[in-house]
Amino acid sequence: NGQLLSLYAHGYKISPVPLYLNVVEQTVDFIEKQMTSPEKGFYSAYDADSEGVEGKFYVWGKSEIQTILGAQAPLFCDIFNISSQGNWENGENVLMQTQDLVHFAMKYNTSVQQVEDIVKACKEKLWEVRSRRVAPNMDDKILCAWNALASKGLLDVYAAFGNPKALKMAKENLSFILDKLTEGAQLYRNYKNNRANIPGFLDDYAFTIDALIAAYALTLNNTYLERAQAFTEFVISNFYDEQTGLFFYVSQANHDLIARKKELHDSVQPSSNAVMMHNLWRLGRIQDKIEYENIAKNAALSMIEGVLQYPASHSHWAMNLMDLIFDVTEVKIEANNASEIAARLSKLPLNLLISGKNIPENEQKGTNIYICENKTCYAPLHDVEAAETFLKHKR
Repeated sequence: NGQLLSLYAHGYKISPVPLYLNVVEQTVDFIEKQMTSPEKGFYSAYDADSEGVEGKFYVWGKSEIQTILGAQAPLFCDIFNISSQGNWENGENVLMQTQDLVHFAMKYNTSVQQVEDIVKACKEKLWEVRSRRVAPNMDDKILCAWNALASKGLLDVYAAFGNPKALKMAKENLSFILDKLTEGAQLYRNYKNNRANIPGFLDDYAFTIDALIAAYALTLNNTYLERAQAFTEFVISNFYDEQTGLFFYVSQANHDLIARKKELHDSVQPSSNAVMMHNLWRLGRIQDKIEYENIAKNAALSMIEGVLQYPASHSHWAMNLMDLIFDVTEVKIEANNASEIAARLSKLPLNLLISGKNIPENEQKGTNIYICENKTCYAPLHDVEAAETFLKHKR
């Protein structure tokens, strides 16, 4: 769910399809209401099966839908691709909306608002029926890496849509990670019953640093940057292999393993090495640490062959290489409302690296927005509209 939030948010920036927004809003609500612990950590997962049948809690037969919804069933079945044959197993259907509601409003000669009202009413009826089913069990352990992925997804949602609830959830979850899963500069992998006891692996650090950098870029709260820096130094000290220029998956302090592997390929989640190198590249630019940039650059160049041969499993390495080839546009903001400017510029469908600081209200220094490429900055701009125009023109 966390990665899907990022995907739909980025997609919306490029192509503002209302369906993307709808998916994001429902996913954020789902995470808030069903996946969030009282301490603001995110639970791991629901079981796929209930009563021994995979998907039983979620699927529907067409005749069942017709009985529940009556006259509204044809429209609902059309929108969500429900058929007598089924799109799942044994004639059952998973609700799958593949076209925007505008299409169905035109098809049924009605308004989009009317279609939205019908869909909402139908869902409420189905939810009432589904609430009487045996629900899947919840896996209520809390994993650091997965929480960080979800926080990053929520931050991407805020960047794309300005959704204040998504930002609040992300900030609360990052506070949870820094409070319950952190000891000094060390992360723990797991949390349950007020206990965290497994030392973090590389993905825990990489994804958490990624989320912290994203939080800093949107809020310009220097605490996020400082924690990202501390975790990064810990990773370099404890996970880095100088012979290959890559990171081991477990720290050198973990003596329980026969061998220490390196996670290089994307799978159901991104390669922890690729994400860590992306972190180093951005932190190197923000903090002016050329040593970080060099580690990231050399690692990305070493993965070119893998990217060319197996691009689907090296997509995050490919993005790192694109940063090297095309560079990234840096935006440095100094203003009383710098965080508001940062959030607004983050909506642009551009590869931006935003940094800066909020100047206290009693220090009237005006607004300065520096746009830089290849470590060279243009003359400062003094309002966000001018910066937007400049960046859009450069695009």
